[in-house]
Amino acid sequence: MQIATLDFETYWATDFSLSQKSLTTSLYIRDPRFKAHGVGIKIGTGRTRWVHGAKEIKKALDAIDWKKTALLAHNTAFDGAILAWHYGHIAAYYYDTLSMTRALHADVSRAKLDTIMALYQVGEKSKTYLAPTKGLVDLPPHIMKGLGDGCIIDVKGCYDIFQKQVKVFPKSELDLIDLTLRMFIEPQLVVNKEVAEKALAAEEKERQFLILSSGKDEKVLSSNPKFAECLKALGVEPPMKYSVKTEKMTYAFSQTDEEFLELLDHEDRRVVLLVAGRLAAKSTLFDRRGRRLIADGTGGFSLPVLLNYFGAKTGRWSGGNKTNMQNLPRLERDADGNIIESGTGMLRLSVEAPRGHRICVADSSQIEARTIAVFAGQDDITQLFADGEDVYCYMASIIYGRHITKKDKLERFVGKVAVLALGYGMGWLKFQTTLALGIMGPPVELDNATCKEIVSTYRKTNYMIEACWREADKILERMMAGESGTWNCVEFDPETIWLPNGMPLHYPDLQVSYETGEAYEIRRIFNSKTMTIDVDERIEESVVWLHGKKVKRQWIIQKKHRVKKVITYLAHGKRKKIYGPLLVENIIQALARIIVSDQMLVVNKWMKTLKLKPREKLQIVLMTHDELVTVAPTRLADEVTKKTLHIMKTVKPSWLRKIPIDAEGGHAVRYEK
Repeated sequence: MQIATLDFETYWATDFSLSQKSLTTSLYIRDPRFKAHGVGIKIGTGRTRWVHGAKEIKKALDAIDWKKTALLAHNTAFDGAILAWHYGHIAAYYYDTLSMTRALHADVSRAKLDTIMALYQVGEKSKTYLAPTKGLVDLPPHIMKGLGDGCIIDVKGCYDIFQKQVKVFPKSELDLIDLTLRMFIEPQLVVNKEVAEKALAAEEKERQFLILSSGKDEKVLSSNPKFAECLKALGVEPPMKYSVKTEKMTYAFSQTDEEFLELLDHEDRRVVLLVAGRLAAKSTLFDRRGRRLIADGTGGFSLPVLLNYFGAKTGRWSGGNKTNMQNLPRLERDADGNIIESGTGMLRLSVEAPRGHRICVADSSQIEARTIAVFAGQDDITQLFADGEDVYCYMASIIYGRHITKKDKLERFVGKVAVLALGYGMGWLKFQTTLALGIMGPPVELDNATCKEIVSTYRKTNYMIEACWREADKILERMMAGESGTWNCVEFDPETIWLPNGMPLHYPDLQVSYETGEAYEIRRIFNSKTMTIDVDERIEESVVWLHGKKVKRQWIIQKKHRVKKVITYLAHGKRKKIYGPLLVENIIQALARIIVSDQMLVVNKWMKTLKLKPREKLQIVLMTHDELVTVAPTRLADEVTKKTLHIMKTVKPSWLRKIPIDAEGGHAVRYEK
């Protein structure tokens, strides 16, 4: 099919731009103030035209046979939505150089058009043509000409970049980009305003709870200097960033600062609670997200789901449109499993299927745990999955030294967290924090010794997974030595892990550095035997917990300095740490993502074979890492759910044939999963 490359240039002002916190991409495009000044159009290899004026734009777009034409843009979610919502055209296929750039250059380049044009050496984007249009509903001729000239440069640059990228881009991944964009451009979900309003009230209570749980006053949390001192008091160096506005370094404490958000995964629960409290104090995130959902999905509008293809390093999608539909709060349930309709998860329940339709949900069961077991060669665990055994109960039985069943809910839950969290080298302190904060379920408090013993037990039981971490350390050493090779189903070269579908995990400019840290040397009084442990083993006066056992006063404890080897790579101009277990985590998450996304394509292809009645919709509308969400006509909901589950239980990759896969799901009017 032919390709039409488009770039819409639209009205913007100080109080009407996507930089405003209150405006999502969809709300901006749907706003009554929205106006397209013009559009750059390039059909195939033809000359790029600048078309302006409402009638001329419509005439030019109507002249294209969109049933036989693919749309290409840099940020196709934006241009594709304008084309669909304002001009009534759905393209036969959607390409997007923004999405392709994220995948090909995740740690090499930002995905902005000017940056990627420079990287590909396909011209230079104009830096001045937009500024004169600010606040002008009607553009004078000279400004309109400047806007058109700049737009033509952008369209040509986008097309030239695409011609280079498409040569190396897997067809299956292009299909995923197309599918992802349709979730936004052809929205199907709606929002129940009454339920959403109740959710907002519940989530405001959650906001206050997070502030209270931090142990700090809201004024302290809101003050950059005071909050920085709180972090320092916990041994955390406050993250910094360069401010273009002040041309100085400043604190990186916003909800868009990656290094700051990483502290939510800190092993010290006090740090996690402090950061969560800061985010709650400085942001009306809960209220804003709810308000955006209401605005986006009510009043005759369907709810557009904007996911960022390859939004994460591992290829996973991330949430967009300032709502993050992948991260809606979990539903609260009582002891019998019934939904508590006054809990914080009500926002999820406000998302509904359109009239005459159902939301079908299919969830891939423990996909990462299954993937790492097969990848690492942990055959006993793989066999348990294959036999349909409850691996959580199995792990819990080993931990507690007795037979655990599903009736032992607390013990089984601890086993579940161990299976899902400890496969990537998590230490005992972070494991304790994960349980205590209820990150994966209900909060559970376990003492130091118990957590240490559980981590030790997991590693002894899953010895092949632990060996996989050590092998990953060797792979990193080989990459730094300039070697290339194959490891299981992935390949590597000096800067890249190549996945079986041809997509990369980049680790550019790998380097070794050394950090001086603290450790404790423990020397027994009666002989010269010594042991060295890390500071996170927590020295408690003259008694120390070591591997779950008390080491008493016959040991002399002395603080010592130690040098630690650290490997880093360059990501967006900053150095990030990488080590064996983290490399394994990246690879496993990427492989699990490929398994589920390939299944999603099979489901999507099958759904196209079904015959629909007028006004019926059948479309995948959301995916959340291991879960597919589909809107289907009520009469087809059972069939769609069963077929989706069948595909997710049987469609395996050729490069990991031994993996035993499973899935569960159902359908309802509301998004109840």
